[in-house]
Amino acid sequence: MPDHVFIFAEGFESGGRTLFLDVREGKIFEEEIRCDSSEGDLKEYFEGLKEKYRNLELIPCPGEEMIEVRATGVGPEKLGETLSEEEVLMQTEPLWGTHLDIRYTRQLYQNFGWPNAFRRDEALREIKELIEKRKS
Repeated sequence: MPDHVFIFAEGFESGGRTLFLDVREGKIFEEEIRCDSSEGDLKEYFEGLKEKYRNLELIPCPGEEMIEVRATGVGPEKLGETLSEEEVLMQTEPLWGTHLDIRYTRQLYQNFGWPNAFRRDEALREIKELIEKRKS
């Protein structure tokens, strides 16, 4: 690897991503393990990540890996569709990150003002408590 290229983030397992930063060219290379690779301008790459975050296509959850919605197959919610916490807790899947978990997390974040007036501490506390309930 050239001296001006270094690993920015390293993924693991199928679908994991390794990011290479070329500081001379101002480009970032994204390599998905056992998948496609891409290259792009550094600023454009981070603008794209920011947009995915704002649209809740990347979902932060305390104590969990960031959920990338594209990889889960979850589509946009239907207008007026709401889920209850009880529906989420009735799932038999013990791991966090199911379609219901994702849809409920998006709904909860939006109810807490996502993205412009987001009451982060309150929302993350609620999600953390839900994750703990789901795992117990």
